[in-house]
Amino acid sequence: MKKRVVKTVAVLAIFGALLSFCLYDNTVNYMYVNPYTETSGFKYISKAAKAFEKNLDGAKRLAAFAGYKFDYKYVNGYGSGFLMHNPIPNDLDTEVFIDLGTFDYDKEKDKYAISDQIVTKMDAFQYYLVKYIESTGKNEFYTVKSATGTKRALQSKHDKYVLEIAGSLDKLLSNKMYVNHITKTAKQDGHIIYYKPYVMESGRAILKDYELVNLYNDLVSYNDYMPKYTRILSLEISFCAKIKHNGKYVYVEFVPELYSTGPLAIEYRLYAPSIFFKNSKKDYIKKVYSFEDDDSYVKWLLYCYADHLK
Repeated sequence: MKKRVVKTVAVLAIFGALLSFCLYDNTVNYMYVNPYTETSGFKYISKAAKAFEKNLDGAKRLAAFAGYKFDYKYVNGYGSGFLMHNPIPNDLDTEVFIDLGTFDYDKEKDKYAISDQIVTKMDAFQYYLVKYIESTGKNEFYTVKSATGTKRALQSKHDKYVLEIAGSLDKLLSNKMYVNHITKTAKQDGHIIYYKPYVMESGRAILKDYELVNLYNDLVSYNDYMPKYTRILSLEISFCAKIKHNGKYVYVEFVPELYSTGPLAIEYRLYAPSIFFKNSKKDYIKKVYSFEDDDSYVKWLLYCYADHLK
């Protein structure tokens, strides 16, 4: 009798564990900070969000197996689907903030060598994300470039980003604000078509012309009447790291810059509703969003919106 009881309890325990795992494995946790965020679409967008989470985890595992370890600080979703009273939501835009880990500048004593290590790890995320998508065969997402094509494209710009980071490394580690001049030139005749000086916080650098990744899929939906066809899940990538310098670790961020909107950092999402998922670090989001008091929140909100309109 005792043996039967033990077996029954064991079976029930295993069943409970499997049920808990299945429920957890199919659950998406959302956070949002703007009270005017449209939340009715959460249950519909969850399918795309969960698939995206699984592919991010797969990329992280593949990269770690190859010797490139990183972690996700947050995954941010934003755009038309989270605007109230919007009858025609479309794609899902996302930004992933990646913690690249630590780098020892004191040991290397060469800003080009340490910058090469940083860019190599940046490249690893994109490459192993596409490689994982290819390897699963589930066809949840499609990419224009193959893993080989992605690697080739990353290699073509690798040295450019190494030089950019190396050129700004001393400013990044100096704990002082500085000015970064962004210039765009026309391909045809080379004349300047865009110029803007950015006042940068200490510890933050802009990645000029850093390409976003487009994942094509038919999972994105915000309601029960949207037609099912191929849509884009766009992926912008920002990075952070800790660099050991003069015996201390300095926190730095590398933020992509786009032609039309300037540097895309998390605080620039303040003026529009957006969501966070995939175990986004709540403490980090609270800190960046200037939640000390209502006045600082509104002040920062207006500043970001004005900067976006420039």
